[in-house]
Amino acid sequence: SGLRLFNTRLNFNYLEQGGNTHNINGYQFNRTKGPEMNFDYSNVYLPYFVRQYLNRLDFSSSYQIKKGIRGNSVKIDSTLNEDGGFTNPLGIESINREEQWNPKIRIQANWGRTGKVQTQYRKTESVKTDELKGQDRRQVTQSRDDDFTLRYSFSAPGGLKIPFLSKVKLQSNVRTSLGFRRRLSRSFTEITNDPDAEPLINRDTEDITFTPTLGYDFAQVIGNISASYNSHKDRKSGTTRTTITMKLSVQLDF
Repeated sequence: SGLRLFNTRLNFNYLEQGGNTHNINGYQFNRTKGPEMNFDYSNVYLPYFVRQYLNRLDFSSSYQIKKGIRGNSVKIDSTLNEDGGFTNPLGIESINREEQWNPKIRIQANWGRTGKVQTQYRKTESVKTDELKGQDRRQVTQSRDDDFTLRYSFSAPGGLKIPFLSKVKLQSNVRTSLGFRRRLSRSFTEITNDPDAEPLINRDTEDITFTPTLGYDFAQVIGNISASYNSHKDRKSGTTRTTITMKLSVQLDF
């Protein structure tokens, strides 16, 4: 379903799907469901003093939740637990939950006559639980991903003036971007038959990436400069690895 009013648009969907598989080991099933919402506001109203610098502004955002379960008839456990219910009446093997803001926020604007600015922030979180029946254990995997991007570009169709060479003008297009990403990943095992037992850490990492870039077109010359900084931290082992790279390319067209 969707709703449109003036320059805004709101859309809402709900997804539910699944399937069953039968084999010699019984039946397996999977189910996925969750809502999705999108919001767009194009050509946002701007006061006069703002329009002197920004002549257009667009805003958009989306949100989605996915919940999934997977099971097997071999895993069915009809014994009673401490709460008086069945331990695992459906034979559930894993439960997965994922939350996405994709993008959580995105803003696009026209700056002056030829400049364009775009910024967006994405966020994804997920939790997956695997029941290890027969071992009295449960494996949990958690992740979070934050991604921020800022882009700015402008062109000078009349050319750029070069100092000391006032009679020479070069047509140009300049593109810049700045990216930042942080990813957390953690996996641990819980002992289900011992509530006082500490979880066993399998993985606990943090990755940070920082990427600035610059591209330019001057007449028949196309150039690009980019750099990348990456830090990988392993909290379980207490180690950190850092990688820095730089790239430069120039293309001449005749």
